[in-house]
Amino acid sequence: MAKKINGRDLGPITVDIDNTTSGFFRVDGIHLSQVGLEMLLWSLKEKIADLLK
Repeated sequence: MAKKINGRDLGPITVDIDNTTSGFFRVDGIHLSQVGLEMLLWSLKEKIADLLK
């Protein structure tokens, strides 16, 4: 994932889920479910909002 926006470092973007977190992955165990995608996008949005403050 891109770690810079307009040359400004975002720092680490982490989501506290793994392959044992129930409901965050599709049945294939690789791709994020709708809930997992929402959590990832929310984390990214929060990181960008913090950067723009």
